[in-house]
Amino acid sequence: MARTAQTVGFSVTPELVEEIQEVSDYFAGGNRSAFLRLAVQSYRSRMRHEQMQAFREEARRQTGGRVLSEDEVRALVADTVARG
Repeated sequence: MARTAQTVGFSVTPELVEEIQEVSDYFAGGNRSAFLRLAVQSYRSRMRHEQMQAFREEARRQTGGRVLSEDEVRALVADTVARG
């Protein structure tokens, strides 16, 4: 089977190497690659949450805090999709 992973290098202090190993031991059974994958998944989830929060805040700003009905939301989405 062909290898699908790519090796990526990072330059870190010796202290950070110890910390990486400590958290890798705890969260990924000592597997630093598995820990990095978990960390990236966690930060991507956090990033999406923050993006959604910003989206909600912008929507509130645009509507002046007014809550839209489901029909109004569907109409806005349809209009946005139609405009491409």
